[in-house]
Amino acid sequence: MQKMHKEDKLFNFLMDDNYRTVHSQILNIEPLPCIGSAYAIVAQEEKQGAIATTQVEMPEVATLMTKNQTVSGIR
Repeated sequence: MQKMHKEDKLFNFLMDDNYRTVHSQILNIEPLPCIGSAYAIVAQEEKQGAIATTQVEMPEVATLMTKNQTVSGIR
């Protein structure tokens, strides 16, 4: 009964659409991880996504800074 309750908590946690990418990965782990481990996996995935987004945005910022310096006569 306790095992079923823990699995229900895990499934409810993973029902959030924000975790769709790691949802299937976590459910394929044998035995199913506890909710704390699942949370850690999701948190790590979010952190990696934030880093990837930052890396994509950085060249755009550098380009804008270069254009602004060239326009204002600073090189």
